[in-house]
Amino acid sequence: TDCFLEVITFLPLKLLVSLVTLLLHFLSHTLSLPLPPPLRLRFHRRHLYACLRSLLITASCLVLHSLHLGILYHWIRGQAMVKLYVLIAIAEVFDRLLCSFGQDALDGLYWNSLVRPWSRQMVSATLVAMSYCVFHSVILYLHVATLNVAMNSADQSLLTLLVSGNFAEIKSSVFKKFDKRNLFQLACSDIIERFKLMLFLVLILLLNLCQDGLSAFPEFLRTALVVVLGECFSDWVKHSFITKFNAIDTTAYRDYTLVLCTDLAGRESSSSVYVRGPPPRGGARYAR
Repeated sequence: TDCFLEVITFLPLKLLVSLVTLLLHFLSHTLSLPLPPPLRLRFHRRHLYACLRSLLITASCLVLHSLHLGILYHWIRGQAMVKLYVLIAIAEVFDRLLCSFGQDALDGLYWNSLVRPWSRQMVSATLVAMSYCVFHSVILYLHVATLNVAMNSADQSLLTLLVSGNFAEIKSSVFKKFDKRNLFQLACSDIIERFKLMLFLVLILLLNLCQDGLSAFPEFLRTALVVVLGECFSDWVKHSFITKFNAIDTTAYRDYTLVLCTDLAGRESSSSVYVRGPPPRGGARYAR
């Protein structure tokens, strides 16, 4: 959540500061204009990274702006149920794969911006990160459109299909061997998935309020409650059986909570040694 809020609050301010710094750097060091000492600023590599992050988000927004939600809505609604099941499965698989790939792509962009910002590798790292952000944004946009069709369709079969997909995770997870570190990563992934679901539901609610007003709110609230409860119940069952089959004490979740709180506060914790590791990222909508 803090990454999402940082992108929509602090990143625009960082971009503004970076652009002003770049302008003053150009005037004072390139054109050698006699500016006052407080205005003789240098354009550092951290300013370059803020500009690159803004470029990634801008490129993703431009691509999404060219996609018409109404056309995509009616295209999804006109597909057969088998096609929709395959489409949802492909979108979920690509979402998980791109989350893993995007972490490396954005880390590579960050490292190149600090170590070799004016090299050829910097250009390739930027193109790879931009391609990832655009493609992942399209996948998430398709997911939002599918969920929008399920929420507004009179036929509940698509909604049932989406909810039943949550229970498919139980089959793929409960019989695997987990330790405390792997369980922590799974818990972080579930947290991100719930946050993403809540964000999608808020976007769909705003869209419905703009089109139909408050008349559609009670029906939307009932359907959204079914989706959220299905997600929470499937996660509860999944974690219950994982802790049972792997003999993991439930007090481990208290340690996970402490690790996340200290990570949010930016402090180190001695109790987090066995679960330390890079947290999973949310994909293109965070853009590091």
